Amino acid sequence: MPLGILYVFAKEPEPGRVKTRLCPPLTSQQAADLAEAFLVDMLAALAAGSEGLFESRLAVSPGRGGPRLSALAATFGLARIEQGEGDLGRRMCRVMEAGLDEAPMVALVGADVPDLPVAHVRAAFEALAAGRGAAAPQVVLGPSSDGGYYLVAARRRVPRLFRIHARWGGSGVLAATTAALDDERIAYALLPQWSDVDDAASLASLWQRIGSDPSTRCVRSADALARLRRQGWRP
Repeated sequence: MPLGILYVFAKEPEPGRVKTRLCPPLTSQQAADLAEAFLVDMLAALAAGSEGLFESRLAVSPGRGGPRLSALAATFGLARIEQGEGDLGRRMCRVMEAGLDEAPMVALVGADVPDLPVAHVRAAFEALAAGRGAAAPQVVLGPSSDGGYYLVAARRRVPRLFRIHARWGGSGVLAATTAALDDERIAYALLPQWSDVDDAASLASLWQRIGSDPSTRCVRSADALARLRRQGWRP
């Protein structure tokens, strides 16, 4: 049986509702197409690389579970859960706790890291499963280059994990989270840093990583970036 559940936080790729910080330089339609490409590549990689350690599911934004997410869930055989209302912290807490009602450990990841190595996800579950002593990690975080995190995993309920003194989406999220864990004396582990795609600079960075790599597994994302370049986008 899998060690746990991985929830991919996703929105229906509707123009004007996803990746809005990329507009400009992108149009809302271009941003939506890119968001869908990211999600497809992530789900394909997770399906191929889980090695039986985790089961992937979709955590859908309130009112954002439209036809494209339904089609992707069917294609990849994924169960879905509603994130519910509230800010990102409340939604992550709700999904994490729902998962822990079913599985011994749960991880959450955003849908905007198309080239995230699946080995990092496996490492999160392996770190949580490795020890049971007082110093063994209860939480695993994947730091992102913008000061947040791309992944959070836990093997028990940790309310302080999502009650932090920082703005969700801001550059202080990781520091505020580790400070809260330190205050509660909750052991945690950090994965290697990776970059999600939130703005024009991080999109250019993604292009540098996959845009000119003929061996990339991120086929849909690379194709979408190449199409943007043909349409005039310059990283």
